[in-house]
Amino acid sequence: MDTNHYRIFNPTQNITILVSEPTAVERQPEVAAKLLELHPEAEQVGFVSIPGGSNDIELRMAAGEFCGNATMSTAALFGIENGMKAGEERVITVSASGTDKPVKVRLKCLGEEFEGSVYMPLPVEINEVNVPGLEDRIPAVDFGGIVHLIAESDSIDDEFIFFRQTKFARSDCEELIKKWCTSLNAPGLGIMFIKGDRLVPLVYVPGVGTVCWESSCASGTTAAGAYLAHRMNSDASFSFKEPGGVLEIESRHNPVSGERELILTGHVRIV
Repeated sequence: MDTNHYRIFNPTQNITILVSEPTAVERQPEVAAKLLELHPEAEQVGFVSIPGGSNDIELRMAAGEFCGNATMSTAALFGIENGMKAGEERVITVSASGTDKPVKVRLKCLGEEFEGSVYMPLPVEINEVNVPGLEDRIPAVDFGGIVHLIAESDSIDDEFIFFRQTKFARSDCEELIKKWCTSLNAPGLGIMFIKGDRLVPLVYVPGVGTVCWESSCASGTTAAGAYLAHRMNSDASFSFKEPGGVLEIESRHNPVSGERELILTGHVRIV
């Protein structure tokens, strides 16, 4: 594929390729696999259409899942193509895969990069589930297009994770997430390993066959914030230090409508 037909973005090191060339849905996994092979630093691929105004923006991830960082990157692409200047702010709407409602992004141009606040989709359900190999149930946040498990851990290092009094090698986790995704019949699965304000995301997308220790995960960060606020039964804000940097998530009731909002804030720049 001609490099004029795709661009690479860096949202908190969760390197994202956005393809602007029209690509049939059935070919997207194949194209994504080739692009990930060509750019091994990238972690995901989305396909975008920006034919006119912000209400026309469409994003489909290669396997039809939802991705908050790709949504933020798509808004940044719109900002670049429409010549946003440093200090300028716009509210951009993206019709994204994996959610049935358009996603609003408040985008601010900082010069070399953008700050994006994404009004993330609300979970379909927050509950606890059984997975093979664990005696106790584990918190699960279901967004419809992907399910995230919240694994509050005792210790996390470069090789091992201590969780529920068990020592897991990271390589073992890569196999476990596949089994757990199958057992839950989930379209995609993330495990958010959390210790204090540190978050390490592992994500499996069966549609493209990728298992990735992501540098940051917007939907997983949102899931963690939603679960913790749900457990606290109150509005709350969290700032998570992830391998690629910091993502912030706020769970609050809108002061006007009274409805729950989940607002994820991060930074994105074009590579």
